[in-house]
Amino acid sequence: MRFGRYQELLQNLPQVNRATLKALITHLYCIQHFSDENQMNVHNLAIVFGPTLFQTDGQNFKPGRVVEDLVTYFRPIFGVSEQELQKQLSVIKAIIKLREKRNPIPQSPAFICTVYLEEKGNKSEHSVQIPANMSAEELTKTVLGMRGIHSETTEYWGCSEVDEMEETERPLHFSEKVLHIFHSDRSNCNLVVKKHGHMAAMLKYINSRDGDSKNGPIKFRMPTGLLAFNTAFHEHYFMLNNTMLRMYKEIRSQRPEKEWPVKNLTIYLGIKKRIRPPTSWGFTVVYKNDRQEKTQWYLAFDSVKIMREWFAAFTFVQHGNLWPEEGAIVQAPRTNIETRLGNMSLIPIRGNENEIRRSLSQITVDPVTLLGNV
Repeated sequence: MRFGRYQELLQNLPQVNRATLKALITHLYCIQHFSDENQMNVHNLAIVFGPTLFQTDGQNFKPGRVVEDLVTYFRPIFGVSEQELQKQLSVIKAIIKLREKRNPIPQSPAFICTVYLEEKGNKSEHSVQIPANMSAEELTKTVLGMRGIHSETTEYWGCSEVDEMEETERPLHFSEKVLHIFHSDRSNCNLVVKKHGHMAAMLKYINSRDGDSKNGPIKFRMPTGLLAFNTAFHEHYFMLNNTMLRMYKEIRSQRPEKEWPVKNLTIYLGIKKRIRPPTSWGFTVVYKNDRQEKTQWYLAFDSVKIMREWFAAFTFVQHGNLWPEEGAIVQAPRTNIETRLGNMSLIPIRGNENEIRRSLSQITVDPVTLLGNV
């Protein structure tokens, strides 16, 4: 009875509108046929297209119900034969196979890597499969899950790059990819999942400071490999903004002695003892220019508080938020797969007579000919 009413209403539509609706519902029927791959079943399609087709605010369920009926009972309502439908579906399957052949889905390489929990040692060693797009947060959750550790909201578990030879440690930003560390030229580095002892104070500083810049006096040592008289630490005035780190001879200086793009700096906590830093708190800074040439130098601070603030400022400038929002899980970016199955346009509801005629002619073309345009 309901099918007959639908057919009666369709017959009362102008030919162009009827052909347009048939083309649209045909398209939706084909989409839901592949719902295992695209997650768009009849119900989901009805939610999207019901309010659009009937120009409602989405509060009424009836438009969605109509779309569900039109898609579910597409063949009897529009008088489409099984042979005609299977021909169209076979064309779509052929297009999908052709596109998959031309654009195969890239597979991210994965490596079995050794990661430690809290400290390096046989008892804390874990072998983890790490794909190229795994983030530090994902690795942290994986290792904690392997040990059955449920972190509290006040515990800042993270992943750190620890270099025993250089006596340094670099807490990774939660969104940073980790696989490249195993393939870097710092062969003595290990990844250690541990609590970030400075994070609570760093977050407090970032949330309470005024402005995004950071400045103050820091003891600086020139890069290694220069003449001996340049290897002592000397106090300079530093200014950090969103793009550059600048070093001035003193606070009254007008021009910087040196400046470095922040994006080219990698900051490690700690300074090797043989460098003889004047304090117990400092950075080992690696600068890589656009020609991939590296320079290493050192910054020493008068207190752990000042060191923490500068590390927080560097991290914020380079990465943004220091810690993921509560409940947020940072997922590795996935490769976008092209899903367009054809290039036949739907018939426009509006337009002049010539535009409508050109669009109508599209549905009279044998769909197999479309393969030549793929």
